[in-house]
Amino acid sequence: MIDNMEFELRSLISGKSFESYVLVLNFSDNYIITLNYVLETPIEITSIEWHPENPNVLYGGCLNGQVIVWDLSASDKRITTGSKSKGPSGDDDEGGGAAEVDDGKSQSIIKMKSLVQSFHVVSHKNFVSDIQFIPPSVKVDKRNPSNGKYSHMISISEDAVANIWDCR
Repeated sequence: MIDNMEFELRSLISGKSFESYVLVLNFSDNYIITLNYVLETPIEITSIEWHPENPNVLYGGCLNGQVIVWDLSASDKRITTGSKSKGPSGDDDEGGGAAEVDDGKSQSIIKMKSLVQSFHVVSHKNFVSDIQFIPPSVKVDKRNPSNGKYSHMISISEDAVANIWDCR
């Protein structure tokens, strides 16, 4: 999710880091969409891709050209584990010491920090427009073969550079 800003305001804050979040929603129920994860990011995300073999790993391309990785199964990267439910007053209570009402409408929300992010010097100079995983049948690195697994991904940007990343 990003803020809908006018060009002038966006150009004023361009390059400045501010808190941003990626929301991971669960659409498994046909009637109720639930929020499962809130992923913390240092800057806005412009593209996102799940790892094809590991459904707990998520890769994101940032507005400043960096690539960021979250591992949803990493308990040491969790900021909070709370629940969001309607409290007795009807207000939304979030995590902490709030009493949870078991009315079937409460949901578990997990806030996560990133696992790793790329250094600025090896990242793109413009926003990451797409991320794709390279099929294991394509040989990328002779010294470290993929061994039939998705071990490399490619990110592209409007800076006319395509970066190939080793995901191991």
